[in-house]
Amino acid sequence: MSALRRAAARGLTLAAAGLLASALALLSAAPAWAAEDPADESDQGSSSTWSVRPGDSEGNADGRSWVELSLDPGAEASDFMVVSNYSDHELEFSLKAADGYFNKRGRFNMLTSSEESVDAGAWISIPASVTIPAHATQAVRLTVRVPANATPGDHPAGVAASVVRSSTDESGAGVGLEARVGFRVMVRVLGELDPALRVEAQANYLGAWNPFSPGRVQIDYTVTNSGNTRLGASPSATVGFWFGTAGEAVGEPVKEFAPGESRSGSLTVARVWPWGILDVEVLAAGQAIVEEPGLTAPLSGVKLPVVAVPWSQLALFAAALTLVVAWWRGRRRRAKQLAALLEGARQEGRREAAQATPTPADAAARADAAAPAAVPGRAPGAAESGPARGPGGAGEGAP
Repeated sequence: MSALRRAAARGLTLAAAGLLASALALLSAAPAWAAEDPADESDQGSSSTWSVRPGDSEGNADGRSWVELSLDPGAEASDFMVVSNYSDHELEFSLKAADGYFNKRGRFNMLTSSEESVDAGAWISIPASVTIPAHATQAVRLTVRVPANATPGDHPAGVAASVVRSSTDESGAGVGLEARVGFRVMVRVLGELDPALRVEAQANYLGAWNPFSPGRVQIDYTVTNSGNTRLGASPSATVGFWFGTAGEAVGEPVKEFAPGESRSGSLTVARVWPWGILDVEVLAAGQAIVEEPGLTAPLSGVKLPVVAVPWSQLALFAAALTLVVAWWRGRRRRAKQLAALLEGARQEGRREAAQATPTPADAAARADAAAPAAVPGRAPGAAESGPARGPGGAGEGAP
């Protein structure tokens, strides 16, 4: 195996040990380094294993997960970090303090060695290194000096013991890896504490294509710790309309974040009908990490109107209206056609009636045609002559 491959193999082995140990010591709220079996604190196959825990000056771990200090501006305090070497060989550790923060998953971490600390990490004094024999433990003093002008509130930091392995590859370039294990040092500067949250949000209504199905409201929010104390937060959202509540949703809780840090998330309120204008309210209920008498957990929220246009319902209504209008127009057209037919029939009847009824001229002509013809030599209107009949019924005249 080449030198590069050997260096890579050592680096991977050490990375596994360091990353697992860092995850256990720095990120876990329930520290695995308090277990009695050293094998539980780091990778079983690693060549170097160690732990770092809060403890006393005798090198005894006292069961604390991290160090919590409450100090006035300008004050100082000391504590101890207990470094245990579980390896079969002596180890030299680099000891460092740095500013701390909570990542998006709510786990604690500290700045890397290449980043400069400007807050509580710069207030901690600690030896630059310590050498510990195999299977030995040593207590290392750390001192926190709070500046006189430090602002009240919580200032997170961390301390760690790290091991650096370095080698060169075939080209002669240096290859190194720093693996570190540590714990939090949470410094609260006494003074006026102001726990506060700020909520920002935007929302959109997403309608269903089926007009007989409700839509949903999609909410994107950001919760910021705008105060000066560590807090947890529980986001939630309510969607209302003009005569009631349309729906509710609860977001993922923020376990812990430091002053100035923000967490973003999304909420979906399902089965919301498009009532035109919806009232969306996004709330964040704070939870104090360190209880203080007189302090109340903050509750912050934001309200925003959302336009919920019933597009699918309007399309259905438009289609129905189109059908009604088409039916009505067809009915009117048929009625007009029927009226025209009736009017035509009436006119035809009138014409036929007019043709069947004689005019005065026609009546006179018909009367003339019906009168008897005049007999020549007889005066018009004269009675026809005949033999005179006497009383005796004789048809001849008397002689």
